Formats: sequence, structure tokens, C-alpha cells
Amino acid sequence: MKAEQKTVLITGCSSGLGRFTSDYLSKKGFRVIATVRKESDAVNLRKAGLECLLLDLNSSASIKENAEKVLEITNGVLFGLINNSGIELLGAVEDLSRDDLRLCFETNLFGTIELTNSFIPVFRKQHGGKIIFISASNSNGFGYPFLGPGNATKSALETIASALKRELRYTGISVSTVCPDELCTSLLPNMLRYSQHIITGNKSVHSRSYSLLHQKFSHPHTAKNANYKFEIIARSIVKILHSNNPPRRIVAPFSARLHYLAHAILPEWLQDILLFHKMKRGSGVEL
Repeated sequence: MKAEQKTVLITGCSSGLGRFTSDYLSKKGFRVIATVRKESDAVNLRKAGLECLLLDLNSSASIKENAEKVLEITNGVLFGLINNSGIELLGAVEDLSRDDLRLCFETNLFGTIELTNSFIPVFRKQHGGKIIFISASNSNGFGYPFLGPGNATKSALETIASALKRELRYTGISVSTVCPDELCTSLLPNMLRYSQHIITGNKSVHSRSYSLLHQKFSHPHTAKNANYKFEIIARSIVKILHSNNPPRRIVAPFSARLHYLAHAILPEWLQDILLFHKMKRGSGVEL
């Protein structure tokens, strides 16, 4: 494809990794179409010179409408799709309702795959395209305490991405996952908002843990620690977009690679000891 045709669609760009990557790719010469859920966020992105659409991944109608708009403004050509949008919930499994789980899976998995499927025919027609899923370094089945729903959706997403990559073999369409640290993508503000009814519940035996974790995740240092990693992740995305044979998975930054390796090779009992020590030291939570 010619340079002027290298248009990428990025979901979840109101803040965090999505916003950073949108600006980063734009500076690298890509035409970026960013999606957000709220008009106020769209206004901010447009002021920064980015094209922006309103997308709700919980709505099939919104997904269909956005796919049509993207193809309309790009004359039916799309170079890459970066599935970054997602939510995280803070809560013990026993405190989660069916609606809590459904919300997480609808956004992180069902809506993401539905949007992806909307563009696969386009990629097939043009004999090429890049599909990128933003996952997590623990997407190999490891479940962090109180972060189970998000972990489950990322593991499921990784499995579907693996199947999709094999199904699209020899089509010229690449499928890659980028796996940063858990919560490295600045889901923290939304996580606390979506989880407020769980955190403030009076009957949970985990109330003290919720309070400690809320303090940790609300601390400015936690957000700052996530922010500095964005450029490393964005560079990984650019690497995939520029590659003729993109890697199936990139785990970045280095701390994420350590986590990924530990989950893969350490026995579960040792992982638990290390995790519980880290939680107690980092937030005061004891399990």
C-alpha cells in the first residue's frame, strides 16, 4: 500500500495508551482514526488534529455504523485495526454479578471481535491488513486476585486471536497481540468508576482489601508508573505496522516480559508466594 493509504483505526482513545498511541502514530505519518465513547473526548481529540468517531462496543448498531463511516471516509481502504478499547473491574469473584461479568466481556471480547469481523472482508479484498489486539502479559491464564474479569477476557481474547491468525493464514492479513503489564494501559480511572458499586458494598468480606487497593490505584504514582511505559508499547505497535512478517505476540516493556515468563515457567505455588508478598508490600493486602 502507498503511504497515503496507511490509515489505522484505534479504539479506546480518550486517555492512556489509546490517546498516546493515536498521537504517536500520527507523528509517524499514519492517518489515524480514533474512537471514543463520549462526545467531550471526541472534541478534545479533534482539537489535537485527530479524526475521531463515537463508538460503543456494547452496541452492535454502533459497531456497524462506525465500520460504515470508516470505509466511507477512507474510500473502502484500511491499513490496520488496533483493538485497544477495554475496561477493568476491581472485585473478588464472589462479589461479582452476572451483569458485572457481562459488561467486561461485552466490551473486551464480544464487541472487539464483532468490530474486527466488520473489517476482515475489507482486508481480504485488498489482500492485506494488520489486526492488533492489546492484551496483557498475564493473558496465559493467570488470574490476579480481585482482577479476575479483566484477566479472563484477555485470556479469551488471546485464544481467539490465535485461532484467527491461523484461519487467516496465506491471506496477507496479520494478527498480532501486544501484551503490556496488567493495568499498564491506564484503565485505572475507568476501573474505579465501573467498580464503585463493588468497592463500596457494605457486606463484602473483602471490604478492607478493596479500600487498600482503591488507595493504591488512586495514588498519582500508580498512574505515573503506567504512563512512562506508553512509548515502549507504541513503538511495538509501529514495529508490527511496518513489518512484512509481524510477530504473533509482543510482550513489552521488559517488566511485562518478566511477568509473562514467570507465569509460563514457575510452579503455581511459587507464583502465589511471590504474588502475595508483592501485594502485601505494595498495598497492604493480605490473602
